[in-house]
Formats: sequence, structure tokens, C-alpha cells
Amino acid sequence: MSAQFRTEGYNVGRYKAWNLMRKASVSDTDQQKFKRATDRNHNRPLAKKLLNRQFNVDQPNTAWCADISY
Repeated sequence: MSAQFRTEGYNVGRYKAWNLMRKASVSDTDQQKFKRATDRNHNRPLAKKLLNRQFNVDQPNTAWCADISY
């Protein structure tokens, strides 16, 4: 919608266009359904829990751990 405004000579960004559309009760016809990024139903083996939630170590570099955020 903001591109349409720009072709008509108005300087409107996407957030302003979205706000105007919301106030006018106009919806976008190109809305896509949310698609989950991860596949929980897979046949691959899971990683072993070697630390068994014991994160306190006696010496440096004996245990490393990481986390993934989406």
C-alpha cells in the first residue's frame, strides 16, 4: 500500500500506510499463514545430555554449552 501511495506522489512509509489501513478497516489480501521454523517430527537422534544439568565445573575448558534462540 505504501508503494501505491508513492506512485501517486504521496510520501507515506509502510507503518503510516498500515496505520491508515487499520483506521479505515482495510485489510491486506496477501496475508500469509504463520509457518513454524522448526520441525519437531523428525527421525534424527537427539543430542545426549552429558552434563545432566550439572553446570558447575572444577577446571576451565572442561565443559562447554550453547543455546539457540529463534
